[in-house]
Amino acid sequence: MRNKFLLIVSLFALLLVGACDPSFATKSRKCFLVGDSIGVGLSWHLKTCPASAKVGLSSKAVLKRTEPADVLIVSAGSNDPDNKRLEANLKAIRDKSGATAVIWIEPRHKRASAIVRKIAQRNGDLVISFKAGKDRVHPRSYKRLARDVAQSLKGLL
Repeated sequence: MRNKFLLIVSLFALLLVGACDPSFATKSRKCFLVGDSIGVGLSWHLKTCPASAKVGLSSKAVLKRTEPADVLIVSAGSNDPDNKRLEANLKAIRDKSGATAVIWIEPRHKRASAIVRKIAQRNGDLVISFKAGKDRVHPRSYKRLARDVAQSLKGLL
């Protein structure tokens, strides 16, 4: 019983020390993938970067999942292409990450695509497009998309 108590106290102390370290919360990852269902499918094949993606996420929800990274990969805008705040949300995703480079996965919707391209052009970011599958939203091949992203990452990491 005493050993369990000591173990718990030790673990708590380690957590407390880590939480008090000012750099603990601000350390960025080399790369990070954040996004919607396209991000989910991409994460299955792109094992290089940790990911936070979920089916059906709006750009605002993607913003909430964004973490610091040197290189950020973003798939957002497909689920809320007509959102009046789409451009502001996408800019905020980019800013929140603090990334020196961003790779945008281009949404298939015309308005969302134009906004992504505008932000990317303004910041010198990469935009990767894909051939859509039967639903005209998701990639025909996530494996191919992952290969294209991995190729782009080589020059950035």
